[in-house]
Amino acid sequence: MITTIKYLIADSTSPYRNLAMEEYLMTQVGKNTCILYLWQDRNTVEIGRNQNARKELRLNEIQKNGARISRRLAGGGACFHDLGNLNFSFLTLQEEMDDKRLSGVILRAVRGLGIDAGRSESGILMADGRKFCNSVTYTKDGHSCYRGSIMVNSNLTRVCKYINPASSRVKSKGADSIRSKVVNLQECLSSLTVEALREQIIDSMGHEFGQIARRLNAAEIDEDRIRALEEKNASQEWTMGGFIPYTYELAERLPWGSLQIQLEMEQGWIKEAAVYSDSTEVDVIQKIPQVLVGSCFTSPSMIRAMERLKSACSGSERELSMVSDIQSLIAQQDI
Repeated sequence: MITTIKYLIADSTSPYRNLAMEEYLMTQVGKNTCILYLWQDRNTVEIGRNQNARKELRLNEIQKNGARISRRLAGGGACFHDLGNLNFSFLTLQEEMDDKRLSGVILRAVRGLGIDAGRSESGILMADGRKFCNSVTYTKDGHSCYRGSIMVNSNLTRVCKYINPASSRVKSKGADSIRSKVVNLQECLSSLTVEALREQIIDSMGHEFGQIARRLNAAEIDEDRIRALEEKNASQEWTMGGFIPYTYELAERLPWGSLQIQLEMEQGWIKEAAVYSDSTEVDVIQKIPQVLVGSCFTSPSMIRAMERLKSACSGSERELSMVSDIQSLIAQQDI
């Protein structure tokens, strides 16, 4: 039961510091406590934990326009952040995470501004029949984070400039297609500012938990740890990920997201493997290379290897279903 609520407003628009702060606060949150972190990134493409930056993104466009690439710990697809977005991170212990309740905090805040907002059957936050917020929940070492990005006055054309259509679910019609599915909240309330929304969310959180949120102060932040995480987040190794000289690639979109499997072979055996996905189930994707390496490059051998992954899954029906889907896809290949 949440009995203590705290919040922190970012002092930077660097995606690397903001992700570092999110990760740090996640490790620090204690029992019966929820921390809200509110932040903004300047001109940044943020990708999911297991995405292939080289295929998902138009790297030349990003470099030409001085944009930055960041990689979050959570899964999901690529998105664009600018100062027209307000990003939020709710941090709790894993057993106390209630992302539906926390999405209600956002919904109450938007409604409190006079905007007619609601939740779709699939849980997407919408206004004017269009999505205004992307969100995802992830868990690490017994702690959870429900995080999202609210579009207030974001530059939607940058999405089409920076993110490859085929890999990101962005349709080839470009910006017009994007605008038909998402909405900047300023379209619903022209006077809205990011600052006003930020204050409304803090008030809404207090209303939800029946208390006043306390602002974290600088003395409670370990800057040495933040700097170390920030350095990791800004490194090419983290943002771009590794690269293997693969000789075989299997790519498909499955019911739960995209999947790319790249394999390097040696005398008919899998020597190295890399797997990419925009699935929100991060852990199962990261375990696939471990079971494939050392297998014979044949469908039956790879399917047997994937069977071992089922015992390594958390036991969730979703993860087991994902493994079965991948096995079925491998079975269809002429290898």
